[in-house]
Amino acid sequence: TLSFNGNGNTSGEIPELKKYDYHAIVTIPANGTLKKDGYTFTGWNSAQNGNGKAFAVADTFSMPSSEMVLYAQWQALPTYRISYNKNGADSGAVPVDSNTYYKGEEVTVAGNPGKLSKSSASFSGWNTKTDGTGESYNAGAKFPMPDSAVMLYVKWTTNPIYSIIYHSVSSTGGNVPSVVNADTGTQVTIADSGSLYKTGYSFVGWNSKEDGSGKLYKTGDKVTIGAVNIDLYVQWTKASYTVTYHGNGNTGGTVPQKTTHLYQTEIELALAGTIERIGYTFQNWNTDSAGNGIDYSGGSKLVIDKNIDLHARWTKNKYKVYYIGNGNDGGNPPPPVEYEYNSIVTIAGKETLFKTGYSFNGWNRLKTGTSPGLLPNATFSMQAFNDTLYAMWSSPQGMVKINAKEKQFLFGHEMYTSPVSRVTFSNNFWIDSTEITQSFYTSIMEANYSQFSKPDWNTTYGKGNRYPAYYVSWFDAVLFCNARTKATGSNDTVYSYTSVMGTPGNGCVLNGMVSDLTKRGFRLPTEAQWEYSCRAETTTDYYWLKNYDPYPMDGNDSSEIDANAIWENNSGKFEAGNSSYGTHQVATKTKNNYNLYDMIGNVYEWCNDWYSAYTIDAKRDPAGTVNGVGKIVRGGAWNSSPIYLRSDYRFYSNIPREYGVTPDQTSDIIGFRTCIPISD
Repeated sequence: TLSFNGNGNTSGEIPELKKYDYHAIVTIPANGTLKKDGYTFTGWNSAQNGNGKAFAVADTFSMPSSEMVLYAQWQALPTYRISYNKNGADSGAVPVDSNTYYKGEEVTVAGNPGKLSKSSASFSGWNTKTDGTGESYNAGAKFPMPDSAVMLYVKWTTNPIYSIIYHSVSSTGGNVPSVVNADTGTQVTIADSGSLYKTGYSFVGWNSKEDGSGKLYKTGDKVTIGAVNIDLYVQWTKASYTVTYHGNGNTGGTVPQKTTHLYQTEIELALAGTIERIGYTFQNWNTDSAGNGIDYSGGSKLVIDKNIDLHARWTKNKYKVYYIGNGNDGGNPPPPVEYEYNSIVTIAGKETLFKTGYSFNGWNRLKTGTSPGLLPNATFSMQAFNDTLYAMWSSPQGMVKINAKEKQFLFGHEMYTSPVSRVTFSNNFWIDSTEITQSFYTSIMEANYSQFSKPDWNTTYGKGNRYPAYYVSWFDAVLFCNARTKATGSNDTVYSYTSVMGTPGNGCVLNGMVSDLTKRGFRLPTEAQWEYSCRAETTTDYYWLKNYDPYPMDGNDSSEIDANAIWENNSGKFEAGNSSYGTHQVATKTKNNYNLYDMIGNVYEWCNDWYSAYTIDAKRDPAGTVNGVGKIVRGGAWNSSPIYLRSDYRFYSNIPREYGVTPDQTSDIIGFRTCIPISD
């Protein structure tokens, strides 16, 4: 059998299948109607890929002894492309035909999808020549592809040109926009005013008539050019200007509202309204925020010819800093000082102020001193108010406040120091928490008395900074009180005298000595003040809540006294030279309920009063008799037995008991502590 294969044909019929005898002569037939698009038939081949035996039409051969298949052979036809040229177009894009064509294949001509355009010309199809003298084709036209590539050029038709002409009308200056020339059918955007201006007026647009009665065109409107020129006339309207008010740092209130006014309108400027600024007073308005422009008062008249911004102009206020003595006894506080708001204030010192017994401790905005303190020469920024600073006074050094005001207590002892009287105090007072120490006594006396002679403190009876001062006469203690008062800057001393006999500090005598308890300086406590402080609101013989009889009964009782006092058991019974003999350092024993140390034992303590007998009548602020022989001493000493350690015990010497101790006497068992009144 001899059969044929179209080998990719796209149409037509292959020759019919035939059978031949072996060795029969076969003639190759034509390909019949067989076709393959883009190819031409070139013959047959025993192999599909053309690598077998080739046979042309009408060739003959002897039929082999097997089936035989012949495959059509095809040769590709040459192809050509079509391209488009913009031929001078100002914008747009040419069509792109990505197809290839073989000779005779039908081509469809493109339109103008890329919107090719050219000034003063219109697209009117395509032509095979640039000058339009070749073959012309309209969009969609068809033609067979020749045996070469084809280039088509845009065919342009020239358009007639018309203009938009802009005219100035009553303008102050500037130039109108340029004339616009365009083809018929071209869309043109209406211009703005260019550089034209008219003082006090705003540009509105353009009008087709000079008097504004025609059609109004605004900037940005679109106009399609027709077959006539267009004349446009500028249009103006009177301008509106704003007056804007600015608080310029105001801290409260609302600035006046912005107002709008037509050109050349006379207006009245706003007042300050509700605006306020901490530390400043409104002065006027100014065209510059820094105040370097033109000033305008609120309510003044102004003709508007432009936008105007008005800034509040402020004047700094001035305030005073006042200084208050806050309980001072004398002297004068610094005078008030005036400062501009937010300026730097330098805090004054205390000037001549003093408060007897107290140390100046700076200033405070609260009379009670509970806000942060302000020291002299410190600085702060002046606030928007008058500032008042109160002097702050530190509590007297080493003293305890005794709240005795309007308090009552039973003074004396019904068995040992009768009669008992009821005592009331008019004021509170300060009292030293310990007996005056040797170091404190020396520092005060040396600073105030050039002839001061230190007592002969020695190791036998206790020597050292923290030991109590002894060998101090009542007169020496008085001199210490005056000197301590002066050390605080006060001259309000309690004690006055005409002369000193002997050496201050070494058992001197003060001639013409007078005490004035209305003064505010340091003093020796009255006997009543001393006993009230010692008892610390107890009524027993000892402030540790025990009574004398029978006490102490055993070693446990003695140990209890040891814990509270320096007395014969832990000091005086030892031989001289023993480390425990004599006085002990202050504040080594248990304090009483008022935080006072050594009220009992260590050394007796001078009181301010002359020694006199008790009376039963009730007393307010008793101070004893105005004169006498001996002064009261209280509290027991390092060599005292329990009977002399009672809170009510009054010491007396070898002179008659009612005389007490003469004020010029010194002893290794007598010291003192001081007090100072409180006026509150």
